[in-house]
Amino acid sequence: MRVLAIDANSVCLRYLVALLETCRYKVRATTKAEEALRMLRENKDEFDIVITDVVRQDMDGFKLLQIIGIEMDIPVIMVSANDDLANISKSVTNGARDYLLKPLRLQEMRNIWQHVYRKKVSNPDQSCITKEITDRKSLPTKTVNVKLKREEDETTHTDQSQSLFSVRKKTRFTWTTDLHLKFVNTIQEL
Repeated sequence: MRVLAIDANSVCLRYLVALLETCRYKVRATTKAEEALRMLRENKDEFDIVITDVVRQDMDGFKLLQIIGIEMDIPVIMVSANDDLANISKSVTNGARDYLLKPLRLQEMRNIWQHVYRKKVSNPDQSCITKEITDRKSLPTKTVNVKLKREEDETTHTDQSQSLFSVRKKTRFTWTTDLHLKFVNTIQEL
């Protein structure tokens, strides 16, 4: 996975890069927001995810998040030492996929691939999983029934309704912008 790391503090940036490289991610890093935007604009397809700090002197972290969200379709994770609920809410409202607190931990960095995976799953053109489900639905009815029968025979459940339930697949849920806004509004009301 290819990561663009942005942090105004060079010590924090070196630590972030070391964590990401430990996880075997390919990392490019910068302390300047304008340089990061230039790198993204010139090589948008060379990055899978962006990790940036919230507090910056050269550009507000939320402004950077909005620009990346508008111009590029790349997941962004916000990082800050501040655990203020208003900052977290503002990050999520502006499209951040996650909000991590400094000091960052190795386990958090190991799990950032999930944000890229979720983005690809939500885009059917790029998702091999969605294609597999679509292909399975397009099988002839007889083939599907034979597969279901085999799966039923293989289950060890004695109750037939439990057996049928275990064979059925859950429909995929797609997270849309509209649902995201409803989620954010609900969180703010709570």
